[in-house]
Amino acid sequence: MKWYLSVFFFTIAASWTCGQEVTGIEFELVGSLEEIYATAQVASFGDTALTLDNDGNLLLIDISDPANPSVSHTHDLPGNFGTDILVSGTLAYVTSQSFSPSPRGGWVDILDIADPSAPTVLTSYRTRDRALALALKDNALFVADDCAGVTVLDVTNPSSPSEIDRFIRGNIHSLEITGNTAVIGDNIGTLFAVDISNPSNVTYISELSLPAGEIVDIALNGTTAYPAQRTLSISVVDISDPANMTILGTVPRGNDNHVSAVTLDSDYLYTAQVVGIFVYDVSDRSRITELGSYETQGQAVAVSSSQDLVLVGDRGGGFLVLRQTPQPEPENELEIDWTERDRAHPWRFTQHLVEFGTVNSRFDHGLCLGVPDAGFNDGEWFSPIGRAAGGIDLVDNNAYRCRFDFTSDQNVVGKNPLISINLDNIDSDDPFGAANAYLCEAFFLDNMGGANAPRADTFGRSSHLVWFAPPPVTTDQWRDPDSGAFTAANDSINDMRIRYRVFDVDGGGWAASNDSGEVCLNFIDIDRFNLDDM
Repeated sequence: MKWYLSVFFFTIAASWTCGQEVTGIEFELVGSLEEIYATAQVASFGDTALTLDNDGNLLLIDISDPANPSVSHTHDLPGNFGTDILVSGTLAYVTSQSFSPSPRGGWVDILDIADPSAPTVLTSYRTRDRALALALKDNALFVADDCAGVTVLDVTNPSSPSEIDRFIRGNIHSLEITGNTAVIGDNIGTLFAVDISNPSNVTYISELSLPAGEIVDIALNGTTAYPAQRTLSISVVDISDPANMTILGTVPRGNDNHVSAVTLDSDYLYTAQVVGIFVYDVSDRSRITELGSYETQGQAVAVSSSQDLVLVGDRGGGFLVLRQTPQPEPENELEIDWTERDRAHPWRFTQHLVEFGTVNSRFDHGLCLGVPDAGFNDGEWFSPIGRAAGGIDLVDNNAYRCRFDFTSDQNVVGKNPLISINLDNIDSDDPFGAANAYLCEAFFLDNMGGANAPRADTFGRSSHLVWFAPPPVTTDQWRDPDSGAFTAANDSINDMRIRYRVFDVDGGGWAASNDSGEVCLNFIDIDRFNLDDM
C-alpha cells in the first residue's frame, strides 16, 4: 500500500472502507482554466462552480464535465475586486470592494442562480466601507465591512435588503457563525465573540488577542475556531464558552506559507497558502496532524468542493478541478497508540529506569518525565521488546512510519529539556545501552540549543513524523533462520523497543544546561509498510 503525502481536499465520501483510518488523500488534476486569474473564494452550486477573477468579475463555471470546465456566465461586479461568495439555496451573495482611496466602497450583490447560465441580479447593495466577508443566519446577512465594523442586513426580501444593526469594534476583515454566536476577526489579530440571537440587537460578549496580526479567515467546528492570520499562524481556539475564549495552540505547519483561506469539512481542515493547499485531521484538537498537501503553480487563495471534486482558486495558476481519493491505513499496519490503552497497561513509567539524577513520573495525560535544572539529569523510559509483549517486532523488507507528539510545562524559551526518541534494542551487557539503534531523534520543543541546530527547519515543533527502514544486510546476525533479527522470535536482541529520554545535561556538550520541567509524550504510533506494496 502506498502512503501519500501529496494530497488535497474536501468531501470524504464513499471512497474507502468503513472503519479504516484515512491517513492521506491522493489528488489528481482533472481539468483547469489557466486563463483565469483567481483572486478570492471558490464556491459550488450543483454542477456549477463560482469564483472571482482579477477583473472584478464573478464567474460561473460549468463543471458537469470536470475534465473540460467552461465559463457559462460572467457577472461584472460593482467593485473592482471581489472578496467573498456565499451560496444558500438558489441565491448567491457576493461581496466586492473598491480599494483605491477614492472612490472607496463596498457592495453586496445578490443573484438568483437557479439557472447558472443566465443568473438574475436581484440587487446590488452599497455598504458603508469595504465589504470583505459574509455569513448568514436565517434571513440575517452579516457583512465584515472593514472600518464600519459588521453590518447586519435583513434579506427576507433579497431584492430589497435593509440594514437592521451594526457591530462597531475595530476594522473587521472576517467572520463566521455557529448557533447564536458570531466569531469575528479584525485587522490586528483580535478575535471577538458576539451574541446574534437577536440579529437586530447584536451584543458584544468577549474578545481575545492573537499573536500574529490580521485575521483573514475563520473556520468553525463545533466549539473550536480556527482563525487564520496572514502572517503565518492558524490558531486553535476553544469557544465552548464565548465569554472565555481560550487559545489551545496552533495548527502545526511550515513557517514560510502565508495563509489566504481556511475551511472545514467535518474533521478535516483545509487551508490555502502561498505554495498550495494543505489538509489537516482536526478530529482531536490536542493532536492535529497534517494529512498532506497539493502544490499549485501560483498562490492558492481559495478551496471548495463539489461531491468528490476539489475546486481550487490559484492566483497565477488558474481555476483547478481536482479529484480526490482518500488513502486508508494499510491492512498490515502495526499501530502503537497508548492514548487509547488502559491505564493499567504495563507501558507505565517505572522509577528505577532512571540513569542520572531525580526524575518525576506520572501517567495522567501521557507518559511524562520531569527533570530539575541543576547537575546532570537524564530520565529514561523503555517500552517492552517485541510485538508479543506489546512492543515492536522487526520485519525485513518493511518501512516504519513514526509519529509522536509532546507537550511541556516549561514556558520559558531556552529552558526546555532536551528530548530524545530512539528505536533500538537492548545491549545485554548494559540495560541502558543498545546493541543496534534504528532511529534516533533529538530536539528541543522551543527550538533552542545546539543539538537541533542542523535541522532548525523541522525541529522546535510539538509533532514529528519520521520514516526509517531496517538495513537489509546479509550477515548471520540478520539472516540466520533460527536466531537472525528478521525472524518471528520476539527477543531482546532481534526486536525493537521505544526509548524515551529527557535531559538536563549541564556541561555535557548537548547545549542543554540548566534546563528543567516536565515533558509529556502524549501520543505515539508506529505503522509498518511492506516495501513491495509501496
